[in-house]
Amino acid sequence: MKLENASLRELLDNDTEALNSVYEAYLRSVHDIEIALTDALVANEKQEIINATHKLKSSAFSVGAMELGRQCEWIESHTFSLPITELAPHIEALMLLSKKANASIRSLLAA
Repeated sequence: MKLENASLRELLDNDTEALNSVYEAYLRSVHDIEIALTDALVANEKQEIINATHKLKSSAFSVGAMELGRQCEWIESHTFSLPITELAPHIEALMLLSKKANASIRSLLAA
């Protein structure tokens, strides 16, 4: 997944160390958010799904994972109007996008 991180780079004055710190913080937090989202889906807890996707959306947009952030927005806005069975495939797609974003970030950190 291509990260659109020009704004973040500009905000941090292209400071690689600061950028890496943001990426590392993202990777630390996203794991817990993914677990919370999975648990909420299994428990059919729609408010918790919204809470988790909201957190992930903010984090995703902050590191430039725009496609992931947009998927989170969609889930946030449709959770209460859809049954869990219809929502589940969208959450699965979100999790796949999250894994792609995580891989992109790890790749940047390894460079």
